[in-house]
Amino acid sequence: MSFTITKELRVADGLGAQIVVANGDLVAKIYDPLFYPAYLNPYKREDVIMRADYDYSREAAAYTELHGPLEGTIIPKYYGSWTCDVSVDMPDGPRKRPVRLILMEFIDGACMEHLYPTGFTEDERSNIMVKAMDAEIAIFFHGVQQRNFAPRNVVLRGNIRSTDLQVVILDFSASVVTRLGYPLNPRNFNKLPPSPIKRWSSVFPDFGDWVPPTREKFNEWLWKHWQASPLYRPVGYGGRDVEAG
Repeated sequence: MSFTITKELRVADGLGAQIVVANGDLVAKIYDPLFYPAYLNPYKREDVIMRADYDYSREAAAYTELHGPLEGTIIPKYYGSWTCDVSVDMPDGPRKRPVRLILMEFIDGACMEHLYPTGFTEDERSNIMVKAMDAEIAIFFHGVQQRNFAPRNVVLRGNIRSTDLQVVILDFSASVVTRLGYPLNPRNFNKLPPSPIKRWSSVFPDFGDWVPPTREKFNEWLWKHWQASPLYRPVGYGGRDVEAG
């Protein structure tokens, strides 16, 4: 396997996984321990090799679990994972060390973290958040808890002010494949996903001004958009769920 790096997206010491564009239309996420921070606080030295393997294994497992109908829609298309040998010059001669990476589709769009919510109308903000929360729950229902749902991991493509915009969720390095941590996949015991009302009413999402500013107003917003939706289980349903977070 070989590719050519054509653009840097996030490349710097201490940032963890390095992200580059490869061959113009792919993204390589490279989990090189040497680029992970040695200290997250002044009193504890990090095991950077373990941290890099942690991020890689969770992200590769999540994309493998979600392989199928969600790819190319609310998550990038996934092209696999590899372990590469990287040469290092040592005093006693060159050595090789393993570095892991994954390849996925390059998403050409606008990251929510780089947009100002106050520059959008209330309806435009609601449209974006409804699509983002629908996408997060679809991922959960297909067996993965993303666990890092935030503006920095949501990309909007198409006309971001249109009701037809597309939302793509990124970054599964903190995720959990449900069937590996719980007895059952949600789809095995429910025909429909949990309502966003049930999933988010007790957890205020980390989206700042993209959502209503108070718990009361946010819950009113949830009920307004999903109370009568036939795409989700009724809110009073007693089935098993894993709460958002």
